[in-house]
Amino acid sequence: ALAAALAAYRLAPKVELPPETPRRLYGPADAPLKLVEWTDGRCPHCATLVGRIAELKRVLPAGLLSVEARQYPLSSECNSTMQRPDPTGVVCAMAKVQVCLEKSPEFWTLREQLFSYQRQLRSPDHVLTVASNGSVDRATLEACMQSPETQAKIESDVKTAMAYKLTGTPLVSL
Repeated sequence: ALAAALAAYRLAPKVELPPETPRRLYGPADAPLKLVEWTDGRCPHCATLVGRIAELKRVLPAGLLSVEARQYPLSSECNSTMQRPDPTGVVCAMAKVQVCLEKSPEFWTLREQLFSYQRQLRSPDHVLTVASNGSVDRATLEACMQSPETQAKIESDVKTAMAYKLTGTPLVSL
């Protein structure tokens, strides 16, 4: 399966994305291994990816890896390319809270926690409970999640992901 995936990757057309300044980057911008990943907060494969990237961050020497996290929520409430709603509101809450935490020093830790608790998150309130365990308080997160700027960042992530003809998550670009 890995050989087939690598062969497909090598044969796939290269997608040239417009240069963007990452909103949040783990590691140096000039790292030899650069990952850009799009995830959905309820996607179990995304949770696995986030966990594996966390392992890479722990074992790789500093400076070898950079990771940029982007959002691709699989819910029509915050992603206009999707047709299915999320009656729980968790999908959009996960995407929005991650955007709102991007300037937090605990961003990567809280993001990993959100994905590790993924199955227990039943409402936006649960998402906020986990996300507000750092330096950004709950009221600030709630206000940020309601802001048009937050939704605009998600829409920008979705638009960029569509260059890859994304239909599901996760997507990792090297």
